[in-house]
Amino acid sequence: MQEQILDNELGLTQTAEPVWAGFWIRLGAAVIDGLIFLPLMALSFYNLMSIKEFSIQIGISLVMMIYKPFFEAQYGATLGKMVVKIKVVNSSFGAINMQQAITRYWPWLISSVISLFGTYLVFQESGFASADSFLEIGALRQQTSLQFINYISSILFIALGISIAVNTKKRGIHDLTAGTYCIYK
Repeated sequence: MQEQILDNELGLTQTAEPVWAGFWIRLGAAVIDGLIFLPLMALSFYNLMSIKEFSIQIGISLVMMIYKPFFEAQYGATLGKMVVKIKVVNSSFGAINMQQAITRYWPWLISSVISLFGTYLVFQESGFASADSFLEIGALRQQTSLQFINYISSILFIALGISIAVNTKKRGIHDLTAGTYCIYK
């Protein structure tokens, strides 16, 4: 991705460094990705309130888990990243492979698995079948034993954000693990 630039005055060739995508633009891309998933989140909410089928929750979770690594390996960016014109590249500034995309996804995978397991525990609560309001479901979720782990998951995402903000090349912990960079197109 590094481009050769010819300096016309001196006739010298120099390499231009890519522009690193920082925290705020990446957060904006994540918000757009979240908006894309609003219909699935609505279905998930409706399932919790009315249908009460755990298999539906598994399906929704799988679609959401596959989205980010698939799009980044296949297209170099999620739809949110495409909108804000950033992409994920490897150390040679080329396309990442599926292994790198999956490795890069590990923080979201941990969070998704914890969330799905927490939802499973809510489905197992004795009062779940009769719960028909968001407050009742929330109270059942508070009773699960995963609250502490959810806090750890939140701290992990805060650490990711800080790592992007303080790294000179705007690489998060997940980028460092996968050998990737997030740059402007």
